[in-house]
Amino acid sequence: MNREYEELKPISQADAMDALASSDNNRIRDALVRWALSSEDWRPVQAACLRLLRHPDAALRGVAAISLSHLARIHRTLDHEEVTQALQALIPDPEMGGHAELALDDIRLLVPRP
Repeated sequence: MNREYEELKPISQADAMDALASSDNNRIRDALVRWALSSEDWRPVQAACLRLLRHPDAALRGVAAISLSHLARIHRTLDHEEVTQALQALIPDPEMGGHAELALDDIRLLVPRP
């Protein structure tokens, strides 16, 4: 399998919100990652990630967890307790446990506790 690097272009909050309101899971995944990587305001991205952690599609839940990791790496801040509780609740989920643990590791490493 050939994998090619593709640079993700920044996305505006309005465009991200439009994509997140769609029923196209590929569009939602792309928008969430782009938004997490480019947004100057982490709060609305975090809120979207927390909502998507409860989505029925495991791939979207995984991208939400990864996007929380991106926010931690870029901004070095999150609503620590709310995010860690949401991720810890996913650890028993066989489809999400690994994603949740990786995101929690990043948050523990990168975000100072309040």
